[in-house]
Amino acid sequence: MSLRFAHDFASFNLPTVIPGFGSLGALPEPATQLAIALDFRDTIRAQAVLGDSEVRLKDTLGNHEDLGTEHPVLRYLRLLLEAQGGPEVGFKITFRAPLAMSITGAVETNSAAVAIGILRALTSPSELFSNEFCEQALSSQVPSMPAVFAALEGGIWLSVTELGDKQLLGSSEVTDSKSGVTKLETNRQFGVTIFHPEFVLPASQMHMLLAHQNYSISALADLQRRSALASAFLKTEQDLPASLWAAEHAEIIALIDQISPGAAAMLTWLKEQGYAPSLAGFTQNIVVPGRVGGDTIAAAEAAGWQTRYCSLSGQGLKLISVK
Repeated sequence: MSLRFAHDFASFNLPTVIPGFGSLGALPEPATQLAIALDFRDTIRAQAVLGDSEVRLKDTLGNHEDLGTEHPVLRYLRLLLEAQGGPEVGFKITFRAPLAMSITGAVETNSAAVAIGILRALTSPSELFSNEFCEQALSSQVPSMPAVFAALEGGIWLSVTELGDKQLLGSSEVTDSKSGVTKLETNRQFGVTIFHPEFVLPASQMHMLLAHQNYSISALADLQRRSALASAFLKTEQDLPASLWAAEHAEIIALIDQISPGAAAMLTWLKEQGYAPSLAGFTQNIVVPGRVGGDTIAAAEAAGWQTRYCSLSGQGLKLISVK
């Protein structure tokens, strides 16, 4: 099958994805490769052009930001097109984030999913960009392929290497997959409360600062991996005890304090309130399992944090229009 562009323009939206829990959660190893799609969506508009590429970000508060011509989504588009022998074209892409600069850094963590979504929408036949093909083409470039497929298809995804721990997976049904990652089917409903700071350090910068610190993470990373898996498959969010969630360890909070004192202070305060907070991957956004009490929410918002409760999204990419 030969690739051709069937459309010049497409708009679609994707769920926000948490690509791991805790400051170690976005690392391929040894931290978790579990990713969860939340029903809180970013809208993407993309146009194939003969000229130069550009990527822009808009949010509902009226902020605009030029994300540059070397944004990761453009790199992934080039890699996928080259792998399929596609033509060299430019893309004008606009992200529309539902809160100021996107509540969980989805613009960065979803870049590969955005690239796949654009090509599936604009090209024919779309099957050329199957999960298996995309994983083969991008796996060496993407920190978390489960996060990519969670964005594209919704639900909970994890590395097949995690499937050996039957005790943590419980009765959840594992969908067969030829790919290196697997979707877990579960009817259990739960959600998370997300705390979004007033000032956001880019996820890429947080990743760089945290990943290059010289500290021992093996035991802690394994605890976080198991905790996140255990929490994800409990029956309801009311059954999410703090002892099972991948809460940030005191050593990690002390490290975060050197990078983002505000995030470290909020993590510490939420723990003191009886919750089990974690960073959402390599961002300053904080995720807490279940619903947080009204008094806690009010105090956090008075301190300049935005908050939102998000439920699990069972649906991934939603195509809005093509032309």
